[in-house]
Amino acid sequence: MREVATRILARGTTSFLHCYATNAGTITLYESLGFAPFQTVAAAVFSSA
Repeated sequence: MREVATRILARGTTSFLHCYATNAGTITLYESLGFAPFQTVAAAVFSSA
């Protein structure tokens, strides 16, 4: 993953990783790879009745 992030930065583009705000393990992993929280988004999921 670090190699992919390095290539993305070398191209001058921005990458975004998504996870639930309650997923502490994933957040810790992302931060260990140099990513930082940017924005929290509220979402709703709908299914047919």
